[in-house]
Amino acid sequence: HSHLLQSPPTQTYEKALSGHVHMPTHFSRSAANLIKKLLHTSQAKRLGRTVGGATTVMCHPWFSNFDWDALMECRLKPPYLPDAKDPDDNSTNYEEEQEGFATAFF
Repeated sequence: HSHLLQSPPTQTYEKALSGHVHMPTHFSRSAANLIKKLLHTSQAKRLGRTVGGATTVMCHPWFSNFDWDALMECRLKPPYLPDAKDPDDNSTNYEEEQEGFATAFF
């Protein structure tokens, strides 16, 4: 089995639709479980589409140490900030708060 992300986009799409996705051995059980539930072939059984909606995703064990309040309050530091190519270039500067952006998803 090849890894999901090592395939061309169309093959990745086909694998996801088939429900036969190989999980790399270095993935934790909770990460593999989350991915499988998000890629469930039946939309009615897919995590986030069931009763409870997005809350079921947020309550998944893989997110057990994630600070959702910090996310909603824009207190999380990004894991990576790209360097600006020019001091006046703010196309990669996300420091400004975007009103309603995060709350639009919940």
